[in-house]
Amino acid sequence: MQGGGKTVRRGGMKFTNFNSAATTTNPLLDGSKEECAKLEAHAGKSLHDLKQCRVQRRGFAGEVRDLKNREKALSIPKLASCDTTRVELTKRLPDLRANCFLDQ
Repeated sequence: MQGGGKTVRRGGMKFTNFNSAATTTNPLLDGSKEECAKLEAHAGKSLHDLKQCRVQRRGFAGEVRDLKNREKALSIPKLASCDTTRVELTKRLPDLRANCFLDQ
């Protein structure tokens, strides 16, 4: 037994009335034929929309995969010969401005 407690509960699965027979009703038999046809048409349209969404998702997944492969090919490798940083270049600006002149 799980759940603890000091008493055992019995009869949880018993029917409330032993004399009555269980009747099963099918909810699909209660509706009219027009309603059934309308629901079938709606189900067909929903299935068609689902197939279109799957095709579109498959296309997008392929496009993402292709773009990732292109990204790897387009990535720019870091140049080993360029060791200057922004700070070093900023320090050189006053000297470069002093050396610049324009002929008129």
